[in-house]
Amino acid sequence: MNVGVFIADSFGKRPFVSVAQVLAFLVALPAFFSTVSFADALTRDQAVAIYELALPPGWTAGVMNHGHYYRWWTIQERPVLFAVSVFFLAIPMLFIWGSAFWIWRRNRMHDHAV
Repeated sequence: MNVGVFIADSFGKRPFVSVAQVLAFLVALPAFFSTVSFADALTRDQAVAIYELALPPGWTAGVMNHGHYYRWWTIQERPVLFAVSVFFLAIPMLFIWGSAFWIWRRNRMHDHAV
């Protein structure tokens, strides 16, 4: 089945699932940014050792982005916030993949029944 036809057919038959998938994607985007930022955050010593560029005064951690740092935290500094980020990344992605598989399977069963 053509992907474009699959998406159009899916939205036409199951608009609530499709809207929920879009909303889940919109939740997953900032969670992805946050999770990746936690994974890439550097302490003061790491920043100097890797990029030979110190963090601004008062920052405990930062993430290098296009030659400059943006302020962030390490996982050790904010473990609960990191866990929330991972949760809000994993759950929407599981929903999107699971619902897409469910729709694909329903369409496949329908195609074989006809």
